[in-house]
Amino acid sequence: MDYDIPPELKHKGKILWSLTLSQIGYAIPAAIIIFFILFKTGLPLQYSWIPAMPVVLLAGFFMFFDGVQHCKDWYNHFRNPEIEVLSATLKEIVDIQKVKNDMVLQSNAKLAILEVIPMNFMLKTDEDKETVINGFQKFLNSLDFPIQVHISSNPISLKQHFQHVHERVQTRIRKLKKQKEGEEAINYCLSLVDDYCSFVRGVLEGNNIRNRHFYIIIKEVSDLAMQVKICTENLTSLGLKVRKLSTEQLSHFFHAYIAKSKKKKIQAEQVDDVAHFLYAPEKIVFKSHHFIVDDAVGKVLVVDGYPHKVDMSFLDKIISSGEEYDISIHIEPFPIDLTMVRLNRSLQDQRFDLYEDTKKGIINPSLEIKFKSTRKVLEDLQKGRQKLFNVSLYIMCKGKSVEEADLLAKRVKADLDGLMIQNKVPAFRSIHAYASMLPLANNKLNIQKNIHTKGLAAFFPFSSPFLDIQNTGILLGLNKNRIPVIKDVFSLTNANGICLATSGSGKSFFTKLMLSRQYLNGCDILIIDPQGEYLAITEHYKGESITISKNSDTIINPLDLMGHEYLEKRLSLMDMFQIMFGDLTEIQKAILDKAIDLTYARKDINRDTWKAKTPPKMQDLYMVMKDLHRNCHSQEKVTYRALLNRLRMYTEGGVFSFLNRDTNINFSKDFICFNIGNMPKQVKPLVMYLVLDYVYMRMKESLKRKLLVIDEAWAMLQTAEESSYVFEIVKTCRKYNLGLLMITQDVADLINSKAGHAVLANTSYTYLLRQKSAIMRSVQTTFNLSQAEKEYLLTADKGKGILIMENEHQELEVIASKKEHELITTNPDEMVKKGEKKKGKKKEQKDVNISLDLKQ
Repeated sequence: MDYDIPPELKHKGKILWSLTLSQIGYAIPAAIIIFFILFKTGLPLQYSWIPAMPVVLLAGFFMFFDGVQHCKDWYNHFRNPEIEVLSATLKEIVDIQKVKNDMVLQSNAKLAILEVIPMNFMLKTDEDKETVINGFQKFLNSLDFPIQVHISSNPISLKQHFQHVHERVQTRIRKLKKQKEGEEAINYCLSLVDDYCSFVRGVLEGNNIRNRHFYIIIKEVSDLAMQVKICTENLTSLGLKVRKLSTEQLSHFFHAYIAKSKKKKIQAEQVDDVAHFLYAPEKIVFKSHHFIVDDAVGKVLVVDGYPHKVDMSFLDKIISSGEEYDISIHIEPFPIDLTMVRLNRSLQDQRFDLYEDTKKGIINPSLEIKFKSTRKVLEDLQKGRQKLFNVSLYIMCKGKSVEEADLLAKRVKADLDGLMIQNKVPAFRSIHAYASMLPLANNKLNIQKNIHTKGLAAFFPFSSPFLDIQNTGILLGLNKNRIPVIKDVFSLTNANGICLATSGSGKSFFTKLMLSRQYLNGCDILIIDPQGEYLAITEHYKGESITISKNSDTIINPLDLMGHEYLEKRLSLMDMFQIMFGDLTEIQKAILDKAIDLTYARKDINRDTWKAKTPPKMQDLYMVMKDLHRNCHSQEKVTYRALLNRLRMYTEGGVFSFLNRDTNINFSKDFICFNIGNMPKQVKPLVMYLVLDYVYMRMKESLKRKLLVIDEAWAMLQTAEESSYVFEIVKTCRKYNLGLLMITQDVADLINSKAGHAVLANTSYTYLLRQKSAIMRSVQTTFNLSQAEKEYLLTADKGKGILIMENEHQELEVIASKKEHELITTNPDEMVKKGEKKKGKKKEQKDVNISLDLKQ
């Protein structure tokens, strides 16, 4: 949507011969002097033009080239070629007398500074964008005091995050030592963390990635606390995170931004103005087009003209760039009464000039457009729709040398020219440019443009996400500005997530990378793996790979209590037998309950003593049922026989006899993968029930962070028995500090399942990778995606997608270090190269024929 920016509303009326009053004021003295030279000096006419010419040039300079302002600029420039700390001039520029009570005390004012965390505005739907812009207009209309929006670029420091990572991995290593794992596993974890930290540092340094911080500087006009409250409440209502800088944060901000690396140690009694000394730079050298602050060079570009129409948030291209420049926007609201008087006067002057031009037959389209814009602004002001502001936009390009700053200034100028925004370097005004860029609400340059509320709303600066990390989190990827996204999913409303993508788009790679980093970050891992993709990573971390099949060594005994209390286990078995035997009558349930009680009693397990006892197996239950069958009433024999026939399949000689074994799982492991790829489909519901039952009990046994990953979740959500357990886990996992991550290919798998609906309703983050056009409409509807997000997902490269965290949407590119990539790759070609997939030799088969006598 386009927004109008009116032309300059100030109008200098023409008095005589198309000259303004000020121009006539310079012309009259010049004309008198020229007349005196030509006719009163007695010089021949052919020579008198020589002394008259400088007067003509000087008059033209003052009349048409703003000579007075240029003279002032030259005077200030040559008067202060360089200034040092504690000098009177620098004290006037860096006017900080004291920082206390979360305020900055200046010589004649007070300041408060708000930090704003921006949103990803460009990914929002058109309706959401309109809502944000309308809210920003309300914020602007609420201002009756000037503010400065300051956007600073800084190097990214992840020191605290890396420190936390090393602390967490040391905790993990202590546990591995306690479990008496080999040095190989410990060294592998250490090398993986070191490789991760080096990799992230290399990404930041190699791409010269810069972070941006967004601040609003508020100068006291009436009541500073009330001014801060107005800004905070209005910006928060837009969905922005806003915080007021504390005294300590203000001190750190000024020292880091203004004083740079100054580390001078002083005694308080040696300096009169301690605050200024601490926060001001050592020395500033001013040149005609740039300035040198200590060892850094700055060059300021001033915007002095805008196109008549601009796009919504047109500055996003400038703000989202990773280049090293700072942006300062000074916004000063006009008093309503004064604005009305000035606009009426300006409108009258414009109408008079149009009338004069019409009489002379002169067509003046520029003045006609200006007249219409002024009239429209005046009408909106009278109706209370808009306000008028003086707006100044400055961009300071930084570099280590003059050449570096000049090159960056050329790139920024090219970007502004591409937006049809007029800009220039304020020559010989470097001292004012420096003062105007400081976050002290001091607009010394004072190069302003009149812009009304709607036009100014298009400037919306908080439109691109930058570094907003949680040091306790893990690296999820890079956003569109190449800024690391480091989040702690356990700090969200809940730790549940969804990864939705078409095959081959990188969802398994993302999941494995997340598992690896979460494990090193101190989180226990549980995986339900339908295709054997997670066996390698489980082995690398010395975890427990539980392959459940008819030939596997690892198994879960269906009668194992697995942490249940005795009575709780008996209730659980009733649900399990319904999966094994189908629907049960009340008589069958009663018989089974009696048989279960007797079976456990033979192992000395009852409601009072059930801990540290060897549980029975399915064969034991079968033998108890046989004993009960022999002694039962004749009318009950049919019921017993029906149950025995079904139960026999799970005992010795039965088709499912592989379940008739003691549980063989290392419960002490913190990384457990259930490989169910080779599980017989006939017994899959039962085994999945046992797996989820184990997960459920593991979830309840401690409040330690745990992450459950269910890959190919569509298969589990299709069966009522498993989906009901998933539903139970989703509803209760938050209180036990467990996060559930479900990976699937089709959003319909979630929509068409009760458990899937529960996942959608209780999910705090979603990662959408490349989608097929056939399901894109349902994905767009389910997750409320904008048209830009839809187009992005249809064409996204492998490993790139949209991360939805709470209500924030942002582009995300998954990146991994070399060691991490080798560990988690799912590319078949790469796996063959590593030798992880080997074809075994085909065994020779013998042809055996056995004669059977069917009469026997």
